[in-house]
Amino acid sequence: MAGSISYAYDDPKPQHGKNHKVTATWTSDSSGDVNGVEKVDIRGTIQAIVTDPSATAPSANYDVVINDDEGIDVAGGLLANRHTSTTERVVPFETIGTLTDVNRYVHGPLDIVVSNAGAAKIGDVVIYWVSD
Repeated sequence: MAGSISYAYDDPKPQHGKNHKVTATWTSDSSGDVNGVEKVDIRGTIQAIVTDPSATAPSANYDVVINDDEGIDVAGGLLANRHTSTTERVVPFETIGTLTDVNRYVHGPLDIVVSNAGAAKIGDVVIYWVSD
């Protein structure tokens, strides 16, 4: 049980302070999941995350989480119940001390986990970030 995932970076060596994106193309296993496969390396501030179902669309209300090394979903639960045919965009925020609505900062490998997608379904998760 794992599925597969591949990553396409817009720039293999992100430059400090520049906008970047990585597209994670996933294929679910027979149980409809993708987990425990290669991680994506992002170091910076996430600006937006887009989910895009392919022509082999996932089941309605499939879920995506993007876990850091501590097991925290850096999308804050915003990628639950994705649409089967519509591209959707979220902007994950967090509260730090007295600051609210701060873009999510990440540093290190992230594990993209897909569940409830249906067997052998395909989709993309696109992460936009500013590198540190």
